[in-house]
Amino acid sequence: MAGGDSTITKTTPPANKPARRRRVWKVLRWVLAAPLVLVLVVLMAAHTSPAKERLRARVEQRLQQRLRGKVTLEAVDYALFGDVTVQHLSVYDEQGKEVVGVDKLLLRPDWWALVSGQLVLDQASLNGVRVQLVAHEDGTTNLKRLLKPNPPKPARQPKKKTRIVVRN
Repeated sequence: MAGGDSTITKTTPPANKPARRRRVWKVLRWVLAAPLVLVLVVLMAAHTSPAKERLRARVEQRLQQRLRGKVTLEAVDYALFGDVTVQHLSVYDEQGKEVVGVDKLLLRPDWWALVSGQLVLDQASLNGVRVQLVAHEDGTTNLKRLLKPNPPKPARQPKKKTRIVVRN
């Protein structure tokens, strides 16, 4: 060191590219993993007893809205991409007599078609079916009288059509 002059220069180390890449990958993993974990949690929650009970009550309520009398449904069971089973479905007329009863209804939907908005059943089977058919003097039956009349439909916008298909 000549003349006692010493200069210290600070140099900043070059940007640590591998460390930045690791941070980017870490953030990217979280961004991708969080929705996947959320979907898994929702799917697991949908297969719990309370979720199945809510679905059973909702199906029973929807049927009740379309029919006169009373509808009871003991259980609905399902598995993701599997069968849907309805246990002990009964439809009673306004006098409280069972008109239709089904011990077990097994439905095998085409889940991929359902995702696209189509209700396609690959299989539908009924076990323990009971139907009490009564013909009335006016030519109607007790089954026809069970159905509530459809309310007049207001003019509506065209929307995506839902197609129902039952395969053998």
